[in-house]
Amino acid sequence: MQRKWIVIGAALLAALPAALVAQGTPRTPRPTRAPRAFVFADDNRGRIGVVVNPRPDSEADKLGAKLEGVTPGGPAAKAGLKVGDIITKFNGTTLAGLKAQDEEESGPGTKLVQLARKLEPGDTVQVEYRRGSDAKKATLVAEDLGWMPNVTVMPRMPEMPDMQHFEFSFGMPWGDLELVSLNPDLGEYFGTKEGVLVVKAPADSSLPLKSGDVILKIGDRTPSSPSHAMRILRSYEAGESVSIDLMRKQRRTTLTWKVPEPAERRVRRELERRQREEQSTLRRMLEDRARTLQQQQSELRRMLEERARTLQQQQGELRRVLRNAIRLQQV
Repeated sequence: MQRKWIVIGAALLAALPAALVAQGTPRTPRPTRAPRAFVFADDNRGRIGVVVNPRPDSEADKLGAKLEGVTPGGPAAKAGLKVGDIITKFNGTTLAGLKAQDEEESGPGTKLVQLARKLEPGDTVQVEYRRGSDAKKATLVAEDLGWMPNVTVMPRMPEMPDMQHFEFSFGMPWGDLELVSLNPDLGEYFGTKEGVLVVKAPADSSLPLKSGDVILKIGDRTPSSPSHAMRILRSYEAGESVSIDLMRKQRRTTLTWKVPEPAERRVRRELERRQREEQSTLRRMLEDRARTLQQQQSELRRMLEERARTLQQQQGELRRVLRNAIRLQQV
């Protein structure tokens, strides 16, 4: 029996990082809109990697289904689709101006959901869409995106608090971590009424967190907000082991995190190592050169001494010849 679990909708998707703000600064509030959830299912149904707005939009619905999110690396993203694009045709089916049975639902969005759910991994989809005033076409290949959400419409869910997006220097263990406070209403979806929700976990990090985790405790401290959680994480020294209590898929678990050394320290140590190696190499080169010069000096000294002896011998021979010549003249 397939196990399904409910997670947050567009706010949980890494497809919407542009909507986030810099460290510690709440994002600008959007106009009131019914929040949504998506059902994550362990099946192999083909997905195109988009999120549509289930609510009617009098302007967008005249053209087609407006995209609220595009999964990074998914079929739609690979084909060039972006958030805000409006799909007007899907495999030849016109979406513009369609009406849903429920007046509180988008006709084009509902139709796109129905068509997308029929896809299998590997299916090819011809899409026509609008971006501003430009009409465009694209070819998508449906994929099995594993944990990524199906394109579907779910009932209303509680309002979600503003997220905080934390960005740090390259190599820090929390990298591009995104957190949000968990209120009691929202907590019903995750099995706990308190904690800090991980909206996005950095992929290249030593932190053992995953998107959808709810942090309950870090060590012996209970974080009260995203910024508090970050202060706790940053309080540990490199090499320390830290226990992290969290809810994952509505099950409580404890993980251990060993704090890595900061990137700056690793870079500095690497530079020092290279400097030592270069200095050692230069020292060996200088010593080798000095030995070579000493050998050359010794060889030159030997050659000069030998030349001096040769000259002395030649001088002695010349004096002998001169003496003999003088004796012959005297006779």
